[in-house]
Formats: sequence, C-alpha cells, structure tokens
Amino acid sequence: MRSHLCWIAIGFIACLTPTSATAATITLNAIDSGNYDNVFGLHSPTRENYGAGLCIPGDCAAGDVGAELRNFFVFDLSGITEQIVGARLVLNTETVYDTGTFTLWDVATDVDALRAGGSGLFSVWDDLGSGTLFGSKVIGATQDNTLLSVTLNLSAINALNTATGSLFAIGGDYDGLFGAFFFSGSFDTRQLVLETVPEPSSVTLFAFGGVLLFLCPTVCRFVTRIAPIRISR
Repeated sequence: MRSHLCWIAIGFIACLTPTSATAATITLNAIDSGNYDNVFGLHSPTRENYGAGLCIPGDCAAGDVGAELRNFFVFDLSGITEQIVGARLVLNTETVYDTGTFTLWDVATDVDALRAGGSGLFSVWDDLGSGTLFGSKVIGATQDNTLLSVTLNLSAINALNTATGSLFAIGGDYDGLFGAFFFSGSFDTRQLVLETVPEPSSVTLFAFGGVLLFLCPTVCRFVTRIAPIRISR
C-alpha cells in the first residue's frame, strides 16, 4: 500500500514539473519592401514603396497609370531560434483610395532576385499574388494612415518555422477598385510580430525521465521505511 502511494506521489510531482518555458513576442522590422507592376514587370531596388492595387494618375509613373501593383516585404529571421506559434504582419496603410481585400501569399521567387528587381519580370508579379494563401484583411476607404494588422495562418507559420535562420518574403495583392498603401516607404511601419516558445529539448526530457525512473524504486523504499502509513479504521 505504502509503495503504491509513493509511486503515485512521484508521478504527480513529475506531472507538475514544467517542460517548456514562457511564450515570448518578437517584433521584426522589414529589411526591404517594394512592388512590381503588370505593365513592365518592373521593380526598382532603390524604392521601398509598397503600394498595391490599381495605379491612378498622380500616384504612378505615366506609363504605369492603369497598371496593377503587387507588393512584397522581406524580414530577416537569422536571429530566430525559438519555435514560432503565431504571427501578424503590421503595416501603415498610408493612402487608401478604395475599400478592398489585402491578401498575403507565399513567395517562391528567390529573395535576392526579388529584391534586385529589374524589368520584364512578369513571373515575379504573378508570384506575388498566387500560390499558398497566408492571410487576408479588408481595408476600408477611410483607413488612411492607420496601422493594419493581418493575422497569418497555419501555412504561414509552418513556412516561417522552415525559414528560421534566413530571409523570408511575403507577397501581397489588393482587389479594391483603386489601390492602397500609396506614398508608402521605408519610413513607414512594416513589421512582422512573432509569438514564439522555446523548442523543448528531447534529450533533456529523455534524461529527466530516465533519472526519475531510476530513482523511483530507491526513493519509494526509503520513504516506506521511515514514514509508515497508518490508516484509521
């Protein structure tokens, strides 16, 4: 009886032993942003404007009026060692011309090539608005110069965990009648907010379990000798 109770007590203590640390929030600023158009397949690496949607006169170069822009954001995950369990993309909307849905996608294009830009890169423009969906958010026509937070889905979380230790890009498109994020740039908020937890060490947990199992018989024998249990009838 005493031996059984001892084993139960030790098992209870083991269940209370913490095996993971507290979650943490990490905020990363974009190291680059920009857009590509569907008229010239053009991106200039010196411009970090992330306008998306239909260009109208006064917002785009003359040849781009009527073009559709798709944008991108690049983040450096080289310092991330924890497991990512949640993420949000936070952006300043700057100028919004019409209500629409801002949709985020994975980027298959090599990050260095994406940032280098050039012309005739229509495949990159296609890439920024297709592939694996990462999340979306409706933006109202009156939401000029506000912080927009887009929650990223499980596909994005998995992609982020795969990309830890390297650069990570997110693409976006906007389906309003006219565009959003115009007159934006490197001076604007462009952040990736990560919720992380430390990776549990399987070696540590295995060692803990082994030690506990090794010590249990000894501890129980000692306890039953020095602490006899009396049961009232």
